[in-house]
Amino acid sequence: MIQLKQFLFQFFTYPDLFEVDRNFSSLFKKDFMLRVLELQQRIEALVGTTDSGERVSLSDVCHAPLRPDNDACNVQSVWSYWQDSKEEMLRAETNKKTGHEDTYLDHFMLCSRNPTLQTAPTAMAQGCMSKGGIPVQPYFVLGGYGNKKEEGEGYTSQ
Repeated sequence: MIQLKQFLFQFFTYPDLFEVDRNFSSLFKKDFMLRVLELQQRIEALVGTTDSGERVSLSDVCHAPLRPDNDACNVQSVWSYWQDSKEEMLRAETNKKTGHEDTYLDHFMLCSRNPTLQTAPTAMAQGCMSKGGIPVQPYFVLGGYGNKKEEGEGYTSQ
């Protein structure tokens, strides 16, 4: 039996750090993103057992291109822009130059434009690369978008 479901995403307007009103998909609402992170962390914590009884986790089989210097798995997720950290995503600070309250949405906009930024020019001065030091391309993690990444149709994780 096949069951089809349709999801309708609403948009919300956010005045970004460039003083441009951006329409963000509801996929970027904070509570939804936090639930996505929780799901991702639960998946990453899964442990299996081989036929011979050996326990196997993601870190045993993942692509970790910077190993042995960095054991972080190359998990391509929108959360990589915040190094898979709830605390980093929730940070917000007033930009001293503009008076704008810079948030996770501003950080996302900058990182999706240049995923290799060591420090995004927001008041939080966060990096854009994953906790493994790997750039995360928006066309991988958003699943489908045009030129407006904030209006992404979905998340993917690889």
